[in-house]
Amino acid sequence: MHPTLPLFVTAVICTVSVSPSYGDEPGGRFAEEITKALTADQGVKADKINVRSTSGIVTLSGEVDSFLQKRRAGAIVKQSNAVRSLINDIHVKPGPKSDAMIKEHVEAALLYNNEIATQRIEVGVEDGVVTLSGIAFGWAHRNKAEREGGAVSGVIEVVNQLEVKWDAERSDKAIREHIENLYRHDIRLLGSRITVSVNEGEVVLAGNVESLEMRDLAYDLAWVTAVTSVESGGLAVATHDSASPDGRTVDDASIAKTIGMALNVDNRVDSAPITVQSEDGVVTLAGQVPNLLSKEAAEQVARDTIGVTDVRNDLMVKAEGERDDEAIRDAIVAAFQRHPDIEAYEITVRVSNGAVTLSGEVHSQYDLLQARTVAAAAAGVDEVTNHLDVTTSL
Repeated sequence: MHPTLPLFVTAVICTVSVSPSYGDEPGGRFAEEITKALTADQGVKADKINVRSTSGIVTLSGEVDSFLQKRRAGAIVKQSNAVRSLINDIHVKPGPKSDAMIKEHVEAALLYNNEIATQRIEVGVEDGVVTLSGIAFGWAHRNKAEREGGAVSGVIEVVNQLEVKWDAERSDKAIREHIENLYRHDIRLLGSRITVSVNEGEVVLAGNVESLEMRDLAYDLAWVTAVTSVESGGLAVATHDSASPDGRTVDDASIAKTIGMALNVDNRVDSAPITVQSEDGVVTLAGQVPNLLSKEAAEQVARDTIGVTDVRNDLMVKAEGERDDEAIRDAIVAAFQRHPDIEAYEITVRVSNGAVTLSGEVHSQYDLLQARTVAAAAAGVDEVTNHLDVTTSL
């Protein structure tokens, strides 16, 4: 686990509200802009998605090939600060896989993730709808299980019934101060006005945020240790101006603290014991992570933090338990076979001392990057060389 970070207030969150401009016509310019954003993303087949917008309420409909695409389309829409509400009515086209095969692949995907493999999770599948039940030890693990299950081909929807359990007890005051501190130090929430109330571990959020994406972020950040539920329905989406943070003076202590907090809540690295040091804006990351994806994600978090001028990544990749090259290769091949975007490709995987080499052909740059990401997420992988070629002649 991460070392406990001191919690003290160093900033005040404030806003200056203005009225957003919404597209009032179902087929108007705002809907066209959203369609353009969906079309520009290689992870979404936008030609099968219909967009309607009325007074900032966006409705997505149509049919896509995977739950992964449906979720991705929703995430793209939420990035706009002119969206007040999203209705994601996209249907996922049923695939050829049986429920039994989907169940097997979802269970394998959960085991593939080194951080949630030990959770007490039961998987049920009916007509392509996956239900996750049991116990997750923390919000991050609950969220990861849902993401891993939804990334399996053939899945139409994911119903997450996992109950969050904590081994620690904390006062409501400590929980509230922890959440408020996270909000104050997260640069993505600068300009938001959020109030936090806690009663016997149940958190209620109210106030204003800039976008639905920011509301989701506030919700995720609120799941700190000992929280049993989070209600974010009181968070309204409102656009507003805020001073640019680029001119702020940030000392090394603040830089290290901000990065540490971000790593604590980042789903990709939050279980890794990482230490952060900053000297004149040059950040050094040290410790141990389970895979290359976590190592790279930690570095990206550090580079995206205000005040950082350079990052030295000394993180070591070490998975729980020993995994030989053959086991790593088998795990990656199996992960490719259950991934909706890359399962159809013939990708050659070679592993030598934890270093992975991928070769073959894929349809798009997006699929190439997806394959690389899947390989980097395998426990024990510390390097990925991607020799995949993008070709339209397949």
